[in-house]
Amino acid sequence: KQQVTAANEALRITQQNFQVGTGLFLDVLQAQDAVNQARLNYASAITSYNQSQVNLLTALGLIDTTNVAAAPQMASTSKPVKPQSLN
Repeated sequence: KQQVTAANEALRITQQNFQVGTGLFLDVLQAQDAVNQARLNYASAITSYNQSQVNLLTALGLIDTTNVAAAPQMASTSKPVKPQSLN
């Protein structure tokens, strides 16, 4: 997340430099690309973390295909649903 914040700040400065004539439009494009790459890296890190959590829960025997198949049904209800026994 810090990478995204830093890239956004660099883009802001680059845009200001372009507006006052001390920077090139190419610099702005490169800064925009850096922001997009930082966002992609952040999303990939979150995805990897979530996948690792699923792998851990699976390895511990806390989730299986039955629990995963029931998850969308549980999420779509307006009232809390008691999870099925994992045994």
